[in-house]
Amino acid sequence: MTGDASDGSADQTANDQTENDQPEIEAPQIEASKNEVGGDEDGEDAASSNSFAAFDLPEALQATLLREGLIEPTPIQQMAIPVLLKGEDLIGLAQTGTGKTAAFLLPMLTMLSYSPAVRAGQPPQALILAPTRELANQISTNLSRLARDMNMRHISVFGGARYDTQIK
Repeated sequence: MTGDASDGSADQTANDQTENDQPEIEAPQIEASKNEVGGDEDGEDAASSNSFAAFDLPEALQATLLREGLIEPTPIQQMAIPVLLKGEDLIGLAQTGTGKTAAFLLPMLTMLSYSPAVRAGQPPQALILAPTRELANQISTNLSRLARDMNMRHISVFGGARYDTQIK
């Protein structure tokens, strides 16, 4: 045992280090990441956009968003869409009902619609994994709504049910 037994500070420091093996992300690192999400020379951040039109989504997708009443992106969408459109990896955390599903579906649909394979008439492919049947169904429902006018098909397949009946 090290340190003065009267204050116990050395023991407490050792316990703090072993209990917290994960490094903490400091606020300046988080702010730097937010500032890197795109922008122009005037310092205007793409994440501060109040319209989906600022993301340069395909016209069919923008029309669908208007039809669905989705005019302004939510905060998670403002941060995630520009990053994902660049093809970068992202982990996003937000509360239920904040638009996380659309935040990853919109860039995915955009990339698929601009792909050379789609223009050549070949079917694009994407795989979305979800931890629960309910979330898989939610994603499938949202994908149906968003991809309605984009000539894309999708299927939701999950465990606990016969695959042959799900595929039909």
